[in-house]
Amino acid sequence: AEILATLPTEIPADRNAAIESAFAYLDVLTAALADNKISRPELSMIAQLGANASAGLKGQGPQLQIFAGQIDAFTAQLARGRIPQVKGGLGGFQAALPQRPARP
Repeated sequence: AEILATLPTEIPADRNAAIESAFAYLDVLTAALADNKISRPELSMIAQLGANASAGLKGQGPQLQIFAGQIDAFTAQLARGRIPQVKGGLGGFQAALPQRPARP
């Protein structure tokens, strides 16, 4: 339950930073799921990145807010051990995200 109550520590300030934070969450989540199990430290890191990304996306208007809800849902599913459901939803989530911002 405390995983679902994770508060953001770094809130992305603009649209590109919010999108990049969603990709950072996705990258860590995908890597963590590679072995089909989630360790407690992995879950904590995913929850923190998810809280940060979700908070940033929620501040960027309706087109990005939907992704915040999906991130929150992925984190909640992981906390409940629903790895197959999370893995099943990642492709569509990644495909729907706006293009990853170019790094300066």
